Amino acid sequence: TSAMAYDAVRAFGKALEIHHPSPNRTKIANSLSNPRFSMDGATGFVKFDNNGDRIGGSVKLLKDLPLDPNSPVGGQHHFQPIFF
Repeated sequence: TSAMAYDAVRAFGKALEIHHPSPNRTKIANSLSNPRFSMDGATGFVKFDNNGDRIGGSVKLLKDLPLDPNSPVGGQHHFQPIFF
């Protein structure tokens, strides 16, 4: 889903920030698999195991909504769960 891709890109970005200004593939992989690495994402809490698989992640249907331009939240989109 696009929300899961959004979370993946944000997690990668956080790992890049941790190792700025000299990130590399090994450092990023180590950061993402570190038990202390975590973040809040559009689909919930984001954390990975040593194999790079998401821990506790589940697929959810989300609706992509534009943010109010006056919103204090960063970014251009807001993901809202769809309940059946």
